Amino acid sequence: IGNSYMTLNELDKALDYHKRSLKIFKELEDSYLIGYSLTSLGVNHYYREDYDTALDYYFQVMEISKKLNNNDRIGQMFNNIGNIYNIKNDYPLAIEYFKKSLEIAEEVNDHLSVIESLNNIGINYRSQHSFETSLDYFKRALIICNESEHLQHKSILLSNIGSTYFSIGNYLTALDYHKQALKIKEDFNDNYGIVNEEFNIGVINYYMNNSSEALG
Repeated sequence: IGNSYMTLNELDKALDYHKRSLKIFKELEDSYLIGYSLTSLGVNHYYREDYDTALDYYFQVMEISKKLNNNDRIGQMFNNIGNIYNIKNDYPLAIEYFKKSLEIAEEVNDHLSVIESLNNIGINYRSQHSFETSLDYFKRALIICNESEHLQHKSILLSNIGSTYFSIGNYLTALDYHKQALKIKEDFNDNYGIVNEEFNIGVINYYMNNSSEALG
């Protein structure tokens, strides 16, 4: 119920249910479900932009997961923690956690988690203007997407690659990647994604002095 309210952005109602669930699971001494509730509480505070509280919950989940040898959840927490440090502009610490998550994902051959970790690392390096390194991680993730047919993640990567090429002034290549991303988002009827890619394409056309196409 708590996660349903969170999906609806009813964060206060969600928080109440998560706290009630946590109390019950503690009474049952069910460590796995305690970790689940703590994760949900962390995500709730993340959405509130209360990052320090979210971190506290994620680290609690980490300790429980280590005792349970739950590598999947440990990897998830590494990514969650890395995302927060990225937001806080602590890029070296964020990279450290993303790479720990990547290592776990590769060990268990979890393609989707590998893709997400590589993408997060790419975003991190792009934020630091290390564009070539960023492209390397995005393209590594894209190769795995092509092999495993995670098309929605592929569209995200194509868009990230396009944005990175745009940042270094390679507009033609950027345009090609954004058009590929747009095609996938159209196939999935992803209206928000379609608008985003059309905007990106318009901006690129503007910078290429093709204002007539940018204006439609």
